[in-house]
Amino acid sequence: MIYSKEHIDLLKRAIIECFGRTLDSPTDYDMLSADIRECTGETISSATLKRLFGYLKPSTAPRPSTLSVLARYVGYTGWSDFCQAQQTGPSESPDSIPGRKIMGIGVILVLGIVMFFVESKREVPITAPQILHTHDTVYIEHAVEIKDTTVHILTDEHRRYELALRYCIGTAKRQCDSVRARRSQMDILAYKNYVDSAYFAIAFDYMDKVIKRRMQEDFPGDSLLIMRYGNEIFAQCREVCVELMREIPIDELTSAARSEQNAQQ
Repeated sequence: MIYSKEHIDLLKRAIIECFGRTLDSPTDYDMLSADIRECTGETISSATLKRLFGYLKPSTAPRPSTLSVLARYVGYTGWSDFCQAQQTGPSESPDSIPGRKIMGIGVILVLGIVMFFVESKREVPITAPQILHTHDTVYIEHAVEIKDTTVHILTDEHRRYELALRYCIGTAKRQCDSVRARRSQMDILAYKNYVDSAYFAIAFDYMDKVIKRRMQEDFPGDSLLIMRYGNEIFAQCREVCVELMREIPIDELTSAARSEQNAQQ
């Protein structure tokens, strides 16, 4: 029973709620895979997630080890713990139900009377609205309002930013590694010229487009957040690319330049 389709469907809904966004594109599955690895230390490929959610073909049943990792991602110790939490408990015998209903109604009435007297004596202070400046966005909250919704919005915004940052940093590192792979194929002077041209192509052309596209996906219609987070992510990606030039040994480069100059004379 613990491997029933109903439990797997409940787990998929819990994953989407924990992830904080829908799974509509391949990028979403890459981000979910990265988030699972960040939260659990275990890796589940985006291809496995696509099969689970039926993105490429009808949904397939995952392995128990995969279910265990996914259950940990949504806050449980494992798959069995998740399934047990979904159980509704043993059914009531017909004879016991009416008596329990009457008892329950009595308890509710008593609690209602108590809460009425408690709430009637509680004074709700009337204060001026508080203006909170968070993430360059102004939120106006009244003292009697529940603030959980605002906290959730800010947390979701930061989560989307962190996922976008990890994705873009990872992309920049892969591009730079492809440049480093050419080092053994050329002398240091030729490699220095290659790095110079590759740096500008990666940082100011390729990564600029990747970051803008990602910002449009994660913060659609919010030009302020797109500009702010886009600039922050671009600055960190540029630092990743700058390492290409910093890694070139200055003494070796100077020596090679002098040797070339002497050879021309």
